[in-house]
Amino acid sequence: MNKNLIKYIGIVLLVIALGALYFKAEKETVNEEVTWGSAQLFEKENTTIIYVHVCGAVASPGVYEFTGEERIFDAIERAGGMTLDADTTYLNMAKLLTDGMKLYVPTKEEVANMADGSSNIVNINTASVQQLTTLPGIGQSKAEDIVNYRNENGEFQTIEDIMNIPGIKEAAFNKIKDYISV
Repeated sequence: MNKNLIKYIGIVLLVIALGALYFKAEKETVNEEVTWGSAQLFEKENTTIIYVHVCGAVASPGVYEFTGEERIFDAIERAGGMTLDADTTYLNMAKLLTDGMKLYVPTKEEVANMADGSSNIVNINTASVQQLTTLPGIGQSKAEDIVNYRNENGEFQTIEDIMNIPGIKEAAFNKIKDYISV
């Protein structure tokens, strides 16, 4: 009888030990899930929301919301993709989006017109001094200021950013706003 009692006590202790291991593992899993869930919630709370105006040769032009970590190709995808007449090589698809950005997707015809100089639209992020002087009221000196500003500060995010150039304020901007793009 002592042997049976020892076996019985051994089995009970084994069951208790296995149960304890099971509950300990279950508790750690739950804690990991809570920790992970809290981290995910924390990341979501600290996400920056930006807005980008996607227009031109895209299926669904409009203003779209992003987290600030997306790139131009994400914005174009969100706007339904490029239309068949869009120039797929004009934009840097890997560039990060910025808040308030106007993303214009040109057509192949518009890009061809820009290349041969017959377009009235000047991209202030890529235009040479000579191209900038074709704008109303922009002479050689002001065009050089635009290129220097762009080289020192990076690309213009909106056409309104050109008013950061000394001497280009509201009146000068109103003369050129219909002839410039970013």
